Amino acid sequence: MPVWPDVRHANHAKKKDGTRADHTDRIGTALSTIVLVVSCVACIVLSLLSLCSTAILQAQASTSQSPITVYFAENMIVYKGAPSLKFLLGIIIITGTYLILAKAVSALPTRCVGRTLVLFSLSIALIWVLAFNVNGTYWYNDAQTLLGSSQSFLEHDYFQFSPDSPAHRTGSPEYDVYYSWYPFQTGAMLWFAFVFSIVGVGNIVGFQIINAFMICGIVWSVWKLGKLCGLSDAAQRIEALLLMTCFPLLMVAPLVYTNSAGLFFVLLAVIVGLYAMRQESPSRKALLAVAAFLIAAVAMMVKGTVIIFVLALLIVLIIEAVIHHLWWHIPLYCVLFLAAHQLSGMSVTIVEAVTGQHFGSGMPQLFWIAIGLNPQSFDGNVPGWWSDIAINAYTETHGDTAQQSAIARQYIADSLTTFIQSPAEGWTFFVNKLSSEWAEPTFQSLHYSQLSENIHPADFVVELYQGTAHDVLIGFENIYQSLIYIFATVGVIILLIKRKAMRNNVSVFLTNTYVALVFLGGFVCFLFWEAKGIYTLPFLVMLIPLAAQGMDRLYQTAGSGFGILSSHMRNRTQQTV
Repeated sequence: MPVWPDVRHANHAKKKDGTRADHTDRIGTALSTIVLVVSCVACIVLSLLSLCSTAILQAQASTSQSPITVYFAENMIVYKGAPSLKFLLGIIIITGTYLILAKAVSALPTRCVGRTLVLFSLSIALIWVLAFNVNGTYWYNDAQTLLGSSQSFLEHDYFQFSPDSPAHRTGSPEYDVYYSWYPFQTGAMLWFAFVFSIVGVGNIVGFQIINAFMICGIVWSVWKLGKLCGLSDAAQRIEALLLMTCFPLLMVAPLVYTNSAGLFFVLLAVIVGLYAMRQESPSRKALLAVAAFLIAAVAMMVKGTVIIFVLALLIVLIIEAVIHHLWWHIPLYCVLFLAAHQLSGMSVTIVEAVTGQHFGSGMPQLFWIAIGLNPQSFDGNVPGWWSDIAINAYTETHGDTAQQSAIARQYIADSLTTFIQSPAEGWTFFVNKLSSEWAEPTFQSLHYSQLSENIHPADFVVELYQGTAHDVLIGFENIYQSLIYIFATVGVIILLIKRKAMRNNVSVFLTNTYVALVFLGGFVCFLFWEAKGIYTLPFLVMLIPLAAQGMDRLYQTAGSGFGILSSHMRNRTQQTV
């Protein structure tokens, strides 16, 4: 069997001495190796961070009439120090439980495991949504604006988008102002309008139920991604258990925003793109790539930050084209990416055309880096989270892009200068920023679930917010995220060790490279970008296939060690007899 599946293109590309194909093979392997090495470093950083620090959302008395009398604000306390013996024992016990359960279901066909996983995730997400008994609006500023503007859009009340429209509610900007700040949010507004056209205008519960199905789709996509990564049957069962207990993901459905939809659509695009790599025919590869980037355009329109997933797909497809010497695919993929990015911005054109308004170019992207490097957030105690410096600059400059960019660059320069002049302050900033993003056990799922007006939520919901069950949930999720980071590190190391052997199956190797690259992209981006736990949750989820490989290796090593020990004990017994 040839080293690469599509040998006719490789043979065509060889020089007379046959060295060219080997050279390009080495380029592809080298690029993938660099990605894996840097991803491994990032995983180690998060492993140490999660072991030595935990960020906890601060609880305060609720001002609503809800039976949930404890409210978790976007303020955090970061606890630092060596892990306790109880925590380390918890890691050992929970790891052992995963491995025992995976062994217990080993008789089940993997297709049954997959179906059970999908049904389980959908059930948990739906139960969590319905248990709140929502009977009002959703108290999150961006969601409030999207809810109101999508309703006006569906009801053809386009005057609400004009500068002359009245204020919509206290503390919320007019729609014209909001979309002038964030024109890319027109994509989110169109998604809201689409969902409400199905479930009814302003139907919060209906929106959350759609989110639950999106989360089910995300779980299925990650499960499928694990299979494309070449996970063994045992590793697939471990992956299923990790997905079933990824409570931050399963409990985020009540968030009335586009996070779940954007992640589902981009994962769907990724799976189509990865299937493109597995095609023997170059034309089929190209056709599936077109489909992948079209779906990616929808994903980026709905949630712009998923561009990290699309960029990673572009890079991996280019590496695959280099390996197989499909040189004409490289410009094709680049054009498809640019076209998808351009199409994702069509929401602005559509909304402007329908409403008769012009929103302008909005705030420069540099400001999200300026905010991400700002030591003070809006609430004042979480570095690198959202602050109003971009809005203030927009107001001061009357929306002038060049002046805004200059202000953003100055903010960035000031922050970097402070970090350089005071390395201790810079170290503290980034440790606290990373902790708030990656070491908060719930990834804000409890915070965003509580923002709906509700009446008489289920007893277990109240217990999970203010009872003993809350401490149990936080404790488990705290250990869970550490397990993901630690075993994802092991998984990446295994890939590095096996990378030469995996050259016989380039698509599997590149799929694993893709998973590592997406995580790395999220880690690097949100190291500097404005972010919080809800933004980094997708990248924790992407580590699950790698963590499953790491746990599977532990299981195999433990099994081999137990077999050797048993054999040694039997031999000693026989010798004694």
